[in-house]
Amino acid sequence: MAAPGGVRPVLERRGQNYGLGLRLFELGQRVPRQRILRDIARPYMEDLHQATREMIHLSIPDGLDVLYLEKVYGHGHVAWPSRVAGRMPLHGPATGKVFLAFGPPSLLDEVLGAPLTRITPHTVTTPTALLAEMAQARKLGYVVENEQARLGYVSVAVPLYGTTGPVMAALSVTAPLHRAAPVRYAALLHAVSPRFTRSIGATDFT
Repeated sequence: MAAPGGVRPVLERRGQNYGLGLRLFELGQRVPRQRILRDIARPYMEDLHQATREMIHLSIPDGLDVLYLEKVYGHGHVAWPSRVAGRMPLHGPATGKVFLAFGPPSLLDEVLGAPLTRITPHTVTTPTALLAEMAQARKLGYVVENEQARLGYVSVAVPLYGTTGPVMAALSVTAPLHRAAPVRYAALLHAVSPRFTRSIGATDFT
């Protein structure tokens, strides 16, 4: 079965029959890993929510998008473009920017080589501006995103690491602009990050 735009098909033709394609197989292989990540991160997300009363996201990269694995709603939450299993371009939300700032340079190069879609009037849409943001994030150790994914909201995100290897996931706090406290959120997130790493190390996650 043909797939538009070069996307790998879910079904592959075998003679006169169709079988499960490579893409569906890969997705199936990832599900247990994603479940483990969610199960490990969820208690820390609840702790962050109790400390901030704001929206908490757990995300992973998927191609040039960020995929939302888990979400804890904040106090008086409103409709938000994120949803569990939903996605946004990596260059937009704070969790996506984490993978560009702290992930492999090849991923940032790939994003810079593609159009930077405008999500809100504040979304960074030029390579120069995005590179400057990434340099600032590396200096701080976290990402601050102001109204680039949704107007009126600020997000702060940090990378989550396993015991070895690259960034595994990103964790963020999102709050309305008028009450956001980025430095405080960053401190809370940084306190969680090593605890997550220790929890991952105690599992057979590979």
